[in-house]
Amino acid sequence: MAPAIIMFLFSRLWPMIWGIQKSFTNYNGYNIDSFKNVGFDNYKRVLSDSEAIPSLVRTLGIGLIVVPVTLIACNFMAILLTRLTKGLGIYRAIYYIPSILPLISATIMWQGILQKDGIINAVLGLFGISAVNWLGYDHILYSLIFLMLWGSGAGILNNIAAMQAIPGELYEAAELDGASYFKQVLHITLPLTANMNFLNLTTGIIGSFQLFGEPVLLSGASLTGVPLQPIYTYLVHVYQQIFVNLRFGYGLALTWMVVIITVVATVVVQMINKKVNEAQ
Repeated sequence: MAPAIIMFLFSRLWPMIWGIQKSFTNYNGYNIDSFKNVGFDNYKRVLSDSEAIPSLVRTLGIGLIVVPVTLIACNFMAILLTRLTKGLGIYRAIYYIPSILPLISATIMWQGILQKDGIINAVLGLFGISAVNWLGYDHILYSLIFLMLWGSGAGILNNIAAMQAIPGELYEAAELDGASYFKQVLHITLPLTANMNFLNLTTGIIGSFQLFGEPVLLSGASLTGVPLQPIYTYLVHVYQQIFVNLRFGYGLALTWMVVIITVVATVVVQMINKKVNEAQ
């Protein structure tokens, strides 16, 4: 246990303590000998920051679209795939591959597909539809959402595993009672996979708050560049404050604000999950 404990202390716990302490200071990365405590000034500044709250709202908006759609799509595709008798492994691999591709590779691939002379506009041209600037200001948000939905294969496999763990006798008994397939899904499949759906919901919420690489790479901005405003997410703003503007103390305060929000959202989801389990 000693190596794991030492690794946890130095790679997890100590950085967290250091980050909390520096979030109450004017630390900028260089003033180690002259930085001072500023109390809650950094946290108060978040509320008056012209980009912090809008970027947080923008991130929440993307999450409110991506997370529910992902849950619905994962359940729908998992139900279809569990009914396959042939080629199930092939389809699982096809749906899972996008979730294991490196983020940079996947985003660059979709950049090429979404360009004005890319595949999508070429297909649209076959139907007489003019090319759309998918990476422009007006449409890049839709491109980002589609990119995030494209990589949701891990959730599908989770749901398939949960559905295959349901005893077949339950479905047989339901059929003998005259229950249709829709009623079997509604009253057997979904209730007995509720824990997995809540797990996918929790990881989806956490992932939506951590949205950083996709907006930066999809917009073609460098790590120090600024993505287009529709996809300027909260963590992008955090990165700008810490590594571009060298406002370490303020950037860490921004970070801990989203940590608190994430923890609260996760606790609420777990409480709802507990209530659902008790009701069943």
